[in-house]
Amino acid sequence: MASVSTGTRVFWRRTGEAVILSSLKLLESHASLVATVRATAHKRHKIAKIKKSEPSIIGTLYSSDREGCERVEGGCINPPHLPAMKRSSPENEEAASSTEKRQRSPSFQQPSDVLHLNVGGTLTAVLRRTLTSIEGSMLASRFSGRWDDSLEKDRDGNFFIDQPIRLFQPMIDYLRAKACETMLAPPVTSPEFDDVRKLKDFVRMVEYFGMTAGIYPTELEMCRGEISAAKISGHPRFGVISSEYATFTLETRGHKRPIRSFSVILGDVDKIEIGLVRANHFVKKLRKGDHRGVGMERYTFCLDCSQGGLLYEGSFTKLDGLSTEKGTLIRCENKGERWLVNGQVVASSIALEDSFHLPPDLQQYSLIPAFSGKGSWQVCEVELDPMISDHKTSISHL
Repeated sequence: MASVSTGTRVFWRRTGEAVILSSLKLLESHASLVATVRATAHKRHKIAKIKKSEPSIIGTLYSSDREGCERVEGGCINPPHLPAMKRSSPENEEAASSTEKRQRSPSFQQPSDVLHLNVGGTLTAVLRRTLTSIEGSMLASRFSGRWDDSLEKDRDGNFFIDQPIRLFQPMIDYLRAKACETMLAPPVTSPEFDDVRKLKDFVRMVEYFGMTAGIYPTELEMCRGEISAAKISGHPRFGVISSEYATFTLETRGHKRPIRSFSVILGDVDKIEIGLVRANHFVKKLRKGDHRGVGMERYTFCLDCSQGGLLYEGSFTKLDGLSTEKGTLIRCENKGERWLVNGQVVASSIALEDSFHLPPDLQQYSLIPAFSGKGSWQVCEVELDPMISDHKTSISHL
């Protein structure tokens, strides 16, 4: 066998190295191609998600391995009035994905969405904004949209309310009527029932849902003084800021459930009388000039915090423990039968606490809260009688 020369061996060795080197370069090129394909597929996947979640905006895919931008199917990518879309960070992508999933969830609804309810076995539908129209109520909190996933539902996914429809429906109808109330139409009145037991059950349900202030509303208004001198705030935080001495009343609106008890927190006051007036005889007189105030006028009775006593039609009875300091809490219970200052009883006509006698002229009439003063104060609590009164509870207007 002929021997192979040294030159021939060198030739074959170099040829083998060249082949190996060429193979390595080919593998590198293949790997680069695979990476490019995967990157392009990933970008197209991102664009598909953007187009799916935001169909009105067609994004731009910027290519990292060539100049310019790659046009996506569907038309113009970036109209002149829209800026080019920037690459989103992983955090933004995750947040967007979470929002998309939540919005696709059957339980996610906007405040104006229609809610399908199963009320004691009867199916009905109502706008979310109707159920949440009374600020601070249990219904407003329950159906705000935050707790939809945890609320009780029937097997068909309807929100379940464990109340009879004969009680729940009148409440919903009242809220619907209030939503479209106008100045040109008759005022909306609270639901009424001929059956006393049904009325009691309705009042109990309204109290349970925290809807009393909305279904049986009250209103704070000026009755004496200059309108431009006072600022009045309504539900849910009744309050007065008056730069001049004036008189205000707290009235019921659209119903006949009288106010039984109420509480007032004093702000910065120069003078303040907190009391009651006879509904049918206290005439509204808005005018400039001095007026006598609650406790001095006829058919009025009050706790005079400035003088420190009870005042009935100008007749004064001295009491101990009264205060007009800022933050003082004054409570009137059972239509004037009991008065408390910062939780301490200062006057009472109730047995075993008898410190004064409620004027007989006031005992047999319907009374409404009234306030005369200069400064600021807030009505922080209003309690209505559980039953309808036979007496008219609105003020006469002349």
